[in-house]
Amino acid sequence: MSNSEVGAFPCGRVRRRWSAVKKRALVMESYEAGMSVSLVARKYGIRPALLYRWRKKVEDVVNP
Repeated sequence: MSNSEVGAFPCGRVRRRWSAVKKRALVMESYEAGMSVSLVARKYGIRPALLYRWRKKVEDVVNP
């Protein structure tokens, strides 16, 4: 991975950059039957709050 994709934090966590296409795919996956925000977030190693934020942005675009 290049430096533009991943940055190091002092606490050892890694910052990942998600493309708009990937964010939308994760959001859509969280709406599938049998899935939840928590399950999708855990599957991809992100915090549920981040996925909720992405869902809100998609909703704001679809329903202005």
